[in-house]
Amino acid sequence: MLAPEFLNVWGGVGSYITELVMNLPRSIEVHVLAPYRVSFGKEVENVASYVKFSNNIRVHYVTLAKDTFFYNARFQYAVYNRIPSLIKREKIDILHSHTAHMPDVLLRLFNRVKVPVVTTIHTTIKSQYKATRSSGAGFSRMSQSERMTLLLYPMLRVTEELYLRKGEIYVTPSNYMKKWLEHEYPYLHGKIKVIYNAVDTEFWKKNERGCDLKSKIGFENIVLYVGRLLALKGVYDLVKVIPRILRDNKETIFVFCGTGERRQIELMLRKLGVPEKNYMFVGYLPRHELIKLYSASTVLTLPSYGENLPMTLLEAMSCSLPVIASNVGGIPEVIQHMVNGILIDPGDLNALSNSIITLLQDKNFREKLARNARKTIEERFSWNMVIPQIVQTYQEALENRGVWT
Repeated sequence: MLAPEFLNVWGGVGSYITELVMNLPRSIEVHVLAPYRVSFGKEVENVASYVKFSNNIRVHYVTLAKDTFFYNARFQYAVYNRIPSLIKREKIDILHSHTAHMPDVLLRLFNRVKVPVVTTIHTTIKSQYKATRSSGAGFSRMSQSERMTLLLYPMLRVTEELYLRKGEIYVTPSNYMKKWLEHEYPYLHGKIKVIYNAVDTEFWKKNERGCDLKSKIGFENIVLYVGRLLALKGVYDLVKVIPRILRDNKETIFVFCGTGERRQIELMLRKLGVPEKNYMFVGYLPRHELIKLYSASTVLTLPSYGENLPMTLLEAMSCSLPVIASNVGGIPEVIQHMVNGILIDPGDLNALSNSIITLLQDKNFREKLARNARKTIEERFSWNMVIPQIVQTYQEALENRGVWT
C-alpha cells in the first residue's frame, strides 16, 4: 500500500487509506509505505495510541516530510528506491497506489515493477487545477500547494498524462469521476472500476463525548468546516457569509478544522468585522478528537469547487451531522437534496448562508437530515459493503498477472 498521506497527519486520502488498511481481511498481509509527516513542529510520538493495527499490517515510514508542496517528490524517490527490494524480500503480490499524488510515478516511468498495480484515483492534477481556478481566489489567497500547482501545471500535467497511460487497473470512488476520466483520458475507457469510499460506522457515530466538548466551547451552535484551508475547498466563501449569519444567530461559532495557511483567512475575518470569539482554528485533529467535534457540531459545511467523494462528508453523515455541500463531483451520489443533506451550487453565497441559517433555526429539519444521513451511510457507504469489492479487484489483478510478468 503506497500511502502518500498516512499517520501521523492525514487528509482525505490518508483517512481513506488508513481505514482501508484497518478493514482489509486479516488473511491479507499488508505493508504500508508512507512518509512520516511533521505537523507544524508538533509530532505525534505514538500513533498506535489512537489507531490500532492488527498483526497482519506493517508500516514502513520511508521519509520525513513537513507539510509542504515538495514532500511528495521525496516520497516518490523513496518509493522508487525501496519498492523493488521490498517486493522481492516480502514476496509482495500487488501494489495499491493512490493519486493524484502519483507515488509510484518513477517506478512506472522506468518500468521497475513486475507485479500488478491497482491505482485508486482520488483526484487528478487537472481537476485540482480547474477547481482552484474556478474558486476565483486571488493568487495571494491561495495556499502554497495551490500556487505551486498553478505555476508548475504544464510540467505536472504532462507527468500525469504519462503516469495514467502506464497503468492497467484503476479504481475511483464515484461514477462522476469515472465519466470525467473517460472523457478527459479516452485511453482509460474500460479500465476504471467505481468503488465508493467508506467509513467505519461503528467508530464514526454520534456520541456523548461531543456534549463535553460543546460545553467547553461554550456556544449554542457550532458551524464546522473540516478540510485543508484551500481556496478550491470554498473556505473563503464560508468566511464571506459569516457576518450575515451572525446577525440573527449570535450564539454561533465557526470552527475551522484542518491544516493550511490561515493568515489570509484571519485577515479577511478581521476586515469583515467578525468578533474573534465567533471563530476558532483547531488545526489537524486525529480521529479520536475529530469525532468529538462532529458529535458537538450543529452543521458541517463543504462549499467546495471540486470534489470526488470526500471522506469528511461520509464521516460527518455517519455521525448524524447535517451537511451542506456543493453540488459537484460525486457528492450528489451521496446527498439527496433536502432529504439527507443540502446541496448548493459552488460559489452561491446566498444559498450557502440561507442553508446554514435554516439549519441553525429549524431543529426538526436538522434532526430529519441527521437521521437520514446516518441511514444512508449504514446502507451504502460502510466498509462492510466496500471491502468485498476491493478484495475482488485484487483477485482480478492476480488473475491477470501475466500482463506484468
